[in-house]
Amino acid sequence: MRSRIFLILLIILLSSIISFAQVITSTINGTVKDDFGRPIMDAIVTVKDEEDQVIATIKTDKDGKYEIADLPTGSYKLTIESEGLKSEEITDIKLTIAAEQTFDLKLKTSLEGKALKRVPAAYPEVARLAQQQGRVVVGILVKPDGTVDKVLFLSGNAVFKSSALQAAQKWTFQKSPNGLSGRIAFNFKSN
Repeated sequence: MRSRIFLILLIILLSSIISFAQVITSTINGTVKDDFGRPIMDAIVTVKDEEDQVIATIKTDKDGKYEIADLPTGSYKLTIESEGLKSEEITDIKLTIAAEQTFDLKLKTSLEGKALKRVPAAYPEVARLAQQQGRVVVGILVKPDGTVDKVLFLSGNAVFKSSALQAAQKWTFQKSPNGLSGRIAFNFKSN
C-alpha cells in the first residue's frame, strides 16, 4: 500500500514538473507584409540571443505569418529578411516565463532599380512660390505586365503629394509573374 501511495505521489510530482517545464518557454510570432498589406511569403525570420548566436530560423508562410516557440527566457534580437526587400531588425526583446510577443512588420523595397520608364514629378507652382523643398515616398503596386495598378502616399510634404502620385502612376516596371510592390521617392528642389 505504501509503495502504491509513493508511486502515485511520484507520478503527481513528475506531472507537475513536466507541466511547469512546458510553460517556462516563450514564443515570438507575427506577420510580415508590404506597404499595401500583402503578405510576404518565404521571408527569413531569425532569432539571435544576447551573444548574437542564432537560436532559430524559419520562413514566413503564404499568409506572411511566422512563429518561433519554445524559446527560453532571456533577451533576443529578431531579424526579418526577404530578397529585394530592406531587412528589419528588432533588438532588446525581453522574454519572460510563458510570454508571447507579437511583431507585425512591413518590409520596404525600392522599386527604382526595376523601373523601365520613369516619369519625373512636376514641381507644384504653390511650392515654387513658397520656395518649398521636400521628399515624397510613394508606395506602388505593380501588375504582372509591369504597369502600375495602385499608388499610395506614404510620407513627405503634402504639398508635393498630388504631383508625386500622378508621376508614379505613369512609371512602368519589369514584368513579374506575381506583380511587384515597393516604394519610390521623389525629391523636390526649388531652382
